[in-house]
Amino acid sequence: ANPVSLSGGAGASASVKFGTEGIKKPTDPRAHLFNAQPTPVMALEAYLQVLQLGITDPNLGLYTLETRQFFQKWLVTSAQQAHELQRLQRSKDKIMLLQRQDLAVIRFPVENRQDSPYFFRRGKEGWMLDFASLSQLVGFNHKNQWYFRRIDNKFTFAFSDLRFDNHGFPHARKR
Repeated sequence: ANPVSLSGGAGASASVKFGTEGIKKPTDPRAHLFNAQPTPVMALEAYLQVLQLGITDPNLGLYTLETRQFFQKWLVTSAQQAHELQRLQRSKDKIMLLQRQDLAVIRFPVENRQDSPYFFRRGKEGWMLDFASLSQLVGFNHKNQWYFRRIDNKFTFAFSDLRFDNHGFPHARKR
C-alpha cells in the first residue's frame, strides 16, 4: 500500500500506510508471573497486580487466546491502567461473583454504573479474563456508564436479578 498524507490541521501532515499489521508488542519479563488462576477472584487479583505494575504485554496467560489477539491490536496506556486500577481498588470490596460451568462474571452493585463487569472463561489452565467478549458485548456512554450492546449473550446468566432497558442499561428490578 502507498502512504497517504492525512491533514492534521494548520498544515501538519502524517504519512500512514494502510493495510499494514500493528506494531509487534514486546514481551514483558514478568509475563510468566501472570497465568490463568484457580478461581475468577484470584484472576481478578492477578489483574490488579498487572495494573499496579503497568504491564501491557498482550500475551499474558491470564487472558483468553481471543483476548490476547484483541490486545495485540489495542493500545493500552498507563493512564487507562491507572484509571482502571483506581476504580477497581475503590470497588473491590463490593464484588459479586456469579459462575456457570466454564463462564464467570464479577460484577458490582448496579448503582455503580461506571463499574463495568469482568468476564472470565475457564480453560484447562484455569480461569482467564475475557476482555475480547467484554469489548464486543459491553459499551459505554458519554458518562462512562456501561450497558450491554446485546442482551442475548452467554454472560447474561449473571444478571438475572436485574432488568435492562431498551438501550441495554441495567436496573434493579422493582420489588
